[in-house]
Amino acid sequence: MTGDAQNAAVTIALVLSFAALLTVHVASVFGIAKKGGFGRAAGAFVFPPLAPVFAFTGGMRARAILWCLLAAAYLAALLMARTAW
Repeated sequence: MTGDAQNAAVTIALVLSFAALLTVHVASVFGIAKKGGFGRAAGAFVFPPLAPVFAFTGGMRARAILWCLLAAAYLAALLMARTAW
């Protein structure tokens, strides 16, 4: 794989993982607001790592696990983007 192809693959992974993480985060915040009240949702919106915690305790286990997996995927893509190929 050439350097340009590697850069393109990392860029695509970075954009897709961030978009998916943002989507799951917003869905989790709305679910938390619906089930757990406005205060917890506002806290999860302002401090994003609270979103999977509140989602898990609110019964939205799949969203919490998916949020964590997508955050790890985004972090991995971000680290790959920052390293020199």
